[in-house]
Formats: sequence, structure tokens, C-alpha cells
Amino acid sequence: RAKSFDSFKPVGPALLLAAEGGAAKRSFSISSRVNGVTMQDSSTSDLIFGAAELISFCSQGTTLLPGTIILTGTPAGVGYS
Repeated sequence: RAKSFDSFKPVGPALLLAAEGGAAKRSFSISSRVNGVTMQDSSTSDLIFGAAELISFCSQGTTLLPGTIILTGTPAGVGYS
């Protein structure tokens, strides 16, 4: 299954909502851990397109509802070591 299929979203355990200060901040850290080992460590400032541009582009082809998650890709470090 790919990350775009219904019922499959590899996110969590928490999301930062705009009401919690998410809209005011320009850069967020992104990390993933497997069994306590950090596999990925990056920042949204490394994205080629900013959040506003991504939202604008996506909204041209689909309706974005509250709670919609836009998956942007994978930072370096994914895979087996």
C-alpha cells in the first residue's frame, strides 16, 4: 500500500495544529524513530516549496477539508541500515 490510500497515513503520534501555533511558525523539525533509533532528522525549511505554495497547488485539484494531511515526501535516512 502507498501512503495515499485510504486508512494508511504514517503520521503521529501527534500533529501540530494551526490553533496551537502551527500557522505562525515557518520551520518545523521532522524526525522518525524506529525502536528508539532516529532514522530521519530534517526540517520543513528543507522543502523545495513552502507550505503555502503546497496548499495552494493541492487545493487547485481537490477540496481540502479541516484535518486534511498533505504528505510531501521523505527526508534522507529512510530505508534499512
